[in-house]
Amino acid sequence: MPNFEEMNARDLPRAGMLELLSVSSSESATFPLFMATPSGKRRVRWLRYVLLGIAGLGVYHVLTGPSGALNLLRLKREKARMESDLDSLAQRKRELQIEKARLERDSAYIERVARKDLGMARPDEKVFRFVPPKSPAK
Repeated sequence: MPNFEEMNARDLPRAGMLELLSVSSSESATFPLFMATPSGKRRVRWLRYVLLGIAGLGVYHVLTGPSGALNLLRLKREKARMESDLDSLAQRKRELQIEKARLERDSAYIERVARKDLGMARPDEKVFRFVPPKSPAK
């Protein structure tokens, strides 16, 4: 283990020390050895930019990634739309099931549908159809 009291700022990179070291020249005064040099300040500034870049990429990924906040909001809106579509389709299915049951059992309903939708009549009836007048050409 190197003697830190005999080291100077040039020896730090060779010693492989990346953390902040304190060297005491006396019992009462300590000063950080890593920050004592201009190259140490550049390393701290560089490290700050790297950490800021990593944090920025992390925020970008949290917002726009596959499970990011923006994608989750889009998926929630799509889920709500699909649930409303499902509710309306379920309502339409119930209506069609009721109509199917009436068509299978109710002869008066069958006759009403045949007259109204299909224009059918009994053999002894006459059907009158009124055609709306054509609008005059201008």
